[in-house]
Amino acid sequence: SYQGFAFDGFEDYNYPTNTSLPLSSPTTNYGHFELGSATLTNTAAHTGDVSVVITSGNYVEFAHTYANQDPGKFIPDPNTYYYFSAWVKVDDPAASAELIIDGNSIDITSVDEQKIEGWQRIEGKFLPPALSTSIKVKANSGTIYLDDIRLQPQVSAMKSYVYYPNTLWLRAELDDRNYATFYNYDEEGNLIQIKKETKDGLRTIVSNRKNVKKNPTPATP
Repeated sequence: SYQGFAFDGFEDYNYPTNTSLPLSSPTTNYGHFELGSATLTNTAAHTGDVSVVITSGNYVEFAHTYANQDPGKFIPDPNTYYYFSAWVKVDDPAASAELIIDGNSIDITSVDEQKIEGWQRIEGKFLPPALSTSIKVKANSGTIYLDDIRLQPQVSAMKSYVYYPNTLWLRAELDDRNYATFYNYDEEGNLIQIKKETKDGLRTIVSNRKNVKKNPTPATP
């Protein structure tokens, strides 16, 4: 079921009002995380333009009650193990992210030792409680930036996408390991560069520029 999968890149929390960032309380919550004391920011992002910044001791939360199911929201199966993945950026080396499921801290690991432009991928697994689910991502010992959260059954494959809001051109594609492929265009919409994240860092796999030679100005007779 599609309700067993969730992705949040924090790009559309201010839609359709286009409220200026930083934004702490979206006008409408479209089944997203509740921000609490965290705020949306465009000063740093793993993909797109927006991430959420969480100061030490604060968190973002997704809450779901099985007795009050919303068909438009993520509904995890309490009999299935789930995989959590996200990208985190910290300004303080002591800062870290904590995953909390119904008040219980879940082990998460920084998967890649090498950071990619300051961002590091984290992951963990959990079994949802039987009656309700509270999923929190908390900042400890410093401020963190959080982006591209993914929740899915442990035995599954998933891709997610980020688009430019004005042109709807594909901006990034996140593969089954939550690594991004970035697409860059010129002003006319021609694809000129593709970059891909790997465990070894960011690599350019396509780079192409078009140059159309103009006809010379004819000489005046």
